[in-house]
Amino acid sequence: MSEKNPKLSSVDKAIMHHLAENGRMRDIEVAKAIGVSDDTVRRHREHLEKEGYFRIEAVFNPRKFGYTNIYQLGIVLAPGADTREIAEKLAMLEQVHYVALSLGPTHSIIANCRSKDQMELNKLIEELRRWKEIERVDVNIIYDAVKTMFHRLPEAAFGSDRGR
Repeated sequence: MSEKNPKLSSVDKAIMHHLAENGRMRDIEVAKAIGVSDDTVRRHREHLEKEGYFRIEAVFNPRKFGYTNIYQLGIVLAPGADTREIAEKLAMLEQVHYVALSLGPTHSIIANCRSKDQMELNKLIEELRRWKEIERVDVNIIYDAVKTMFHRLPEAAFGSDRGR
């Protein structure tokens, strides 16, 4: 898939627009909405998924499962530490559900985590502070999310022919 100039047809854009609005839409519903056959939608959708344009997955509310502590870690590495290696090691931890490399002025790694209680959070932070590659761990406790559409694209990404 070319990142700079993806070759998306108007059908591709329309399918993605409808699935962005409702990822549970069946191919036949999308087909009716955009005026093509459900077989055409299925072929295009499968191709788009295979090429990595999107994936459809369930998004859970961790608080409903007892994960009352949701937090973001900003990690400062010791000089010479391998950022990717530490990020991959961090990603293996059960409490960690998102890890990103950062070019920000302070943190080399950003990680989103969750725990069922404060002691679990404390144990994780203490463990990370013992890693020789980590110089500092800054913790931000998330008490409320105002917007959670993390991976949504702006409407302009679908082009003006999105509705067909």
